[in-house]
Amino acid sequence: MLNKATLYLMLTLLPINACSAQPVQNAQAKDCSYPHAVITSIDSIDNASVLPEVKGSDSSSLEHTVTHTIEYKNGDIAVLEQKYCSIYNFEVTYRIKQLTKQSFTAALSNIDQLIPKVQQDYRLIAPLDMIVDREMNEHQLSIESAFTRGLPQMAARSDNSVEHFIRFQPATSGNPTTLTFYFGLGGL
Repeated sequence: MLNKATLYLMLTLLPINACSAQPVQNAQAKDCSYPHAVITSIDSIDNASVLPEVKGSDSSSLEHTVTHTIEYKNGDIAVLEQKYCSIYNFEVTYRIKQLTKQSFTAALSNIDQLIPKVQQDYRLIAPLDMIVDREMNEHQLSIESAFTRGLPQMAARSDNSVEHFIRFQPATSGNPTTLTFYFGLGGL
């Protein structure tokens, strides 16, 4: 059983904690290094339809999100998700309808065309398909099996700290072939 002094202390501290949580969230929202203004809409893309963007927020990180879905005429689908506030995250999950070496290279080229559309301080020094091909050759990777590979820092130019990688997952029962490209700006 709680004594009156303990109960009084708990009740008096409760409103202070409840009130102090709100300014922290507002401070966090105002502290964004990557505000909403840096995100742009994806305009038309050759041989593809761009569905309306979906804006929201990530419930766990409180970051803003913008998701674009691009449907290519060959049946491939790219989902581009941008998360931003204290850091900027760009991730394209690209579903390849019919996997061949040519369709893999075409998917990388399509992803490469999406990168400059978001107008961030991130530029690859060579086309993405060439960078990935070099990494695959150097590390004996193929489209016959799954892989995840961090890309070299020297593959991109940015005034920010950069993390970037490529992930490939061949089709499995019930799951399509997916190719994921990610880059993140900011942070440590």
